Amino acid sequence: MILSSEWMRHGLACLGVVAFFAGCTSNETRPDDDAQAQVERARALTTKYEAAVADERSGNYRDAYTKFMEIQGSDPDYSDLSARLERYRDLVVIQQDIEDLQDEPAQLRASYHVDFGEALRSRGPFYREQSRNQYQAGLELFEESFDGHFGLASLYLESGYLAEALEHFTRASAIGSDKLNRSSLAYYNLAVLHRSTTVEGADKSLAVVNARQAVEYAAGEAMDMRRLLAEVLMEAGLAEEALKVAEDVAGREEATEGDAARVARFKNGGQEPAKEEPKEAATEEGS
Repeated sequence: MILSSEWMRHGLACLGVVAFFAGCTSNETRPDDDAQAQVERARALTTKYEAAVADERSGNYRDAYTKFMEIQGSDPDYSDLSARLERYRDLVVIQQDIEDLQDEPAQLRASYHVDFGEALRSRGPFYREQSRNQYQAGLELFEESFDGHFGLASLYLESGYLAEALEHFTRASAIGSDKLNRSSLAYYNLAVLHRSTTVEGADKSLAVVNARQAVEYAAGEAMDMRRLLAEVLMEAGLAEEALKVAEDVAGREEATEGDAARVARFKNGGQEPAKEEPKEAATEEGS
């Protein structure tokens, strides 16, 4: 049985309430309290906090969330609890969904791993390894996942692993997607990577092919895609078509001075036009 996200969030709220009251103690010093008791309570909170952080680092967000809630029950202002609880709430929901989907079709389970990978990747470099693990888990379940390959490729691109990014953007573009903007971005990144002379496996002859596809699948003005297409066409020796694309870009509402400069450069055979020397102002003698 698949639980809806609404039910999952209700369950998460209940989990938080139980954890909160399980950790509730008064911070006020009672008459029979002594310094040693205060020290022991502080030490216990520190130990639980460190255990929660360890759970977080291992990717066990549900247990981490529970421990943080217990700490909050004892000391609502402890360290950075509020920020951590807010940051992990949606991760706990997705992680619980994955556990509840064990008997469901592989393709559905894969999509949740990919969603988990996306959620982790959006949180920054610290989460990249866990994000990669989730993307890979999704692809092991369903190898033909466009989103899985696209997400993993994007992660590799952000991390500087360009050959791996090229591989997975290639896989994603071969699978295709009904999400046209994502398809366009996959082709755009492929064009950029194939254009490079330093990326292992890159083929400059494929830069134009992918740049064309990026423009074809793009929504809206797609200025960056069109600019890239103009440049790779020029580099491929297709000067007439390159100029046509450059002029089209320069004539659009979102055009910049750089777009006009590109047109001038292409009209000059790809070279920057020579700058005119400023004329010296004439002077009148005897005035």
